[in-house]
Amino acid sequence: MVDLFTISKQFKIEGQYVSGEPYGSGHIHETFLVISAKEETQFRYILQKINVMVFTEPEKVMENIRIVTEYLSNHDINEKNPDTVFLDLIQTKDNRHWFQDAENGFWRCLKYIDNSNTYDRVFDPQIAYEGARMFGNFIKCLTGLSPDKLHETIPGFHDIQFRMRQLDEAISMNPVDRLHNVVDDMEKITLNTCIVEEFLAIRSALPVRVIHHDTKINNILFDNKTGMGSCVIDLDTVMPGNILSDFGDMVRTFTNSADEDEPDLSKVHCRTDIFTELSRGFLEEVLQILSPIELKNLLLGAKLMIFMQAVRFMEDYLINDRYYKTDYEDHNLVRTRNQIKLLRSLTKQEKELNEILRKITEQLSL
Repeated sequence: MVDLFTISKQFKIEGQYVSGEPYGSGHIHETFLVISAKEETQFRYILQKINVMVFTEPEKVMENIRIVTEYLSNHDINEKNPDTVFLDLIQTKDNRHWFQDAENGFWRCLKYIDNSNTYDRVFDPQIAYEGARMFGNFIKCLTGLSPDKLHETIPGFHDIQFRMRQLDEAISMNPVDRLHNVVDDMEKITLNTCIVEEFLAIRSALPVRVIHHDTKINNILFDNKTGMGSCVIDLDTVMPGNILSDFGDMVRTFTNSADEDEPDLSKVHCRTDIFTELSRGFLEEVLQILSPIELKNLLLGAKLMIFMQAVRFMEDYLINDRYYKTDYEDHNLVRTRNQIKLLRSLTKQEKELNEILRKITEQLSL
């Protein structure tokens, strides 16, 4: 049983502890909503126990978040973004940004952002626009922060060569004899390795930036009253990278017409209306900071991220589902096929999608 009273007392929260309960639907960390009170005023906080199986060096994760949130608290940045809220870490009573309990659990505390909600799926182009605008704004606001100041919290996270090596090792080991189930699927993966070659040819020319690395729609808080995006959350993976990763993962997760584990592949395709609005929202924020090579290769980022996720699902399937939570034996194989179908859909529409990007860029440049 988690003693939220004792844990919360380690942080500089206002008032006295009133209650605490599990909060949200996240699968990585243990998250709780804590309520405290001072006279007639209530205060709400998010208390999280960091999953050290996923983030094996939690001190580095918290150091990154401290650096990023302190940078975003800069007065000039706040003045230029009056409708945007940035996460606010609560210090411990000994002025640290995390607390380690007697069982070596790592805890952090953040101010709760009132009157907000999240979405698990993009069901409307306006949500795609707002989500992408917020992620673009996040990158733009961090442009002046040197990537060298941040740690790599998950080594090789979006490194396609690393992911391909993992897949090769899984094929070589074939520990649970599943390779015979995926002959056709592996052929499709092999046919798409040209995406990797195309990316590696330009990688060294891409600027290294501070990026989010996990641009799913549920990492944006939306204001309940206005419907606008208000805050980018889940900063655990904020670290050095290239902007194609963030754009690409938005395309991968926003535009799919079905859930990523939908087994009926006829339901899986890239939605151009969603792509249009996410591209518009993102480019409105970042167009002025993009280099020509970044702008030219945004769609390559989308293809790469979809392909990489297919590779990751396949590798996990072959090693008996060690990383991704599964509900049935072939769950990761279904996910793999889903991503390959999404990649096929996007590739078939590539000319149209590049034209959408060109027109938006032209409009915003006027």
